[in-house]
Amino acid sequence: VTKVLESTVATVPNIKNIFSTSLEVVSAITIEFEWGTDIDDAANDIRDKIDFVRDYLPDGASKPILFKFSTSFMPVLMFGIKAKESYPHLIDILEDKVIDPLRQVEGVGDASLFGGLIREIRVELNQVKLNSFRLTIDQIIGTIRMNNISEPGGTLKIGRNEFILRVPSEYRDINEIKNLIVGNYKGTPIYLKDVANVVDSFKEENMIVRVNGEPGVIIFVQKQSKANTVEVAEKCKQRIEQLKEKLPDDITIYITFDSSKFIKDSLSNLTRTILWGGFFVLIVVFLFLIDWRASIIIGLTIPFSLIVAFIFLYFLGYTINIMSLSSLAIAIGMVVDNGIVVTENIYRHRFQEKLALNESAVRGAGEVLQAVTASTLTTVAIFIPIFFISGIVGLLFKQLGLAVIVVLSSSLLVSLTLTPMLSSRLFEKKLDTSFIAKAERVNIRIFNKIKE
Repeated sequence: VTKVLESTVATVPNIKNIFSTSLEVVSAITIEFEWGTDIDDAANDIRDKIDFVRDYLPDGASKPILFKFSTSFMPVLMFGIKAKESYPHLIDILEDKVIDPLRQVEGVGDASLFGGLIREIRVELNQVKLNSFRLTIDQIIGTIRMNNISEPGGTLKIGRNEFILRVPSEYRDINEIKNLIVGNYKGTPIYLKDVANVVDSFKEENMIVRVNGEPGVIIFVQKQSKANTVEVAEKCKQRIEQLKEKLPDDITIYITFDSSKFIKDSLSNLTRTILWGGFFVLIVVFLFLIDWRASIIIGLTIPFSLIVAFIFLYFLGYTINIMSLSSLAIAIGMVVDNGIVVTENIYRHRFQEKLALNESAVRGAGEVLQAVTASTLTTVAIFIPIFFISGIVGLLFKQLGLAVIVVLSSSLLVSLTLTPMLSSRLFEKKLDTSFIAKAERVNIRIFNKIKE
C-alpha cells in the first residue's frame, strides 16, 4: 500500500519531502511542500492521483484519507476535568453539557474529548452451551446486529394527511439484550442469556488521563483558521464558567493549557517597553534642551506617529501582534530624531535670532526640510530589502519592515507639520528660571569635558 501510494503522489509538483510509516494495518504518508505552495490545489492533485491508483491497492484496503495539517489545528485551550461519583458517566455528561455548547462558540472550529471511560456491553459467549444448542458465533453476532437497528418504514396516508414512519429497534436496556431470542431448540426459544454472560461494563482503557493525580478527561478546543486566538480563548472560558452551573457538584474543571496567555503576556511586555522607551526619550530630550515646552512638542511626535502607523496597518490588513509591536519598540527612539532637529532649529531662530513666532516656525522647519527628509529616507532604505526575502522568514519580518517604514514616514510628516505648528504657539517667550540656568551650566561643563 505504501509503495503504490508513495510512488504515485511523488509526481505532484512542489513537493519538498515525503515521509512514510508502515505499521500493522496502517500506512501513513506525510508530504511536505515548498513554502508558498497553494495547499488546496496540492490537495486536489493528490486526491486525483490517489483515485487513479485505488484499483491497484490490495483487497481489503480502505479508502485513503487525506488530511491537511496547519498550525490552525493546534489547540488554543485545554481543559482538565475530574470527578468522583460522576466519573463512570463523565464522557456522556460532558458530550451533552460541555462539548456541544463549546462547539457553538463563535470562532471555535472543534472541541474534542480524550480519556475517560466508554460504556461497552460485553457479551461473553459460552462455547459449550453454543455447541449443545447447535449455534454458531456468526449467528449470535448477526442476530444482535439485526435487532439493533432503526430504519425508515415508509409512509402512511390517512385521508389528506401523510405520515412518515420509522421502525425504532435499538436497545434501550441491557435486559433487552439478555432476553434476545438467538435461536430455537426443539421448539423452545433460546435466549442470549442462556448461552452468554452479558455484562454492562466499559471498554479497556488504552489512554489514561489524570488531572491533579486523579482520573479525569481532557477537552481540546481548536479555533477556526481565521479566528483570533485571544478572543476565542476568552469566549470559551466565559462559556465554561456558565456551563459549570449545570454540571454535577463533584465535577471540577481546570484550565491546563491556554495559548492566549503567552500572546497576552508578550503583548503586555512589548507595550510596557514602548511606554518606558517613550518616557526615557522625553527625559533625555529635556536634559539636553532644558525646556519642557520643547520636550512636550517632541514627545507628541511619538503618539501621533504611532496613531498614523496603526491606521496604515489597519488598512493594509495587519493586526497588532508580536511582530508589529516589536517594530514599534525598535522605531520608538527614531521617531523623535526628526522632531528634535526641527524643534531645535525653530528654537534657535526664535530665541537666539529673535524672530517672530510664525516666521521662526516656517524658517526653522524649511531650513532642515531636505536634511531630515534625506535622513529618514536613508533609514527607510535599510528596511526595504526585507520585502524581497522569500519563505517564512520573509512572511514574519515583512510586517516588521513595513511598520518601521510607516512609523518613520509618519514621524517625518509630523515633524514638518505638527511640530512647527506647536512651536509657533508654545514658544512665546524664553523660560528663565534658576533651575534651568543651573542645568544649562551643568550641560556646558559636560560638553566641555567631552571635548577635552
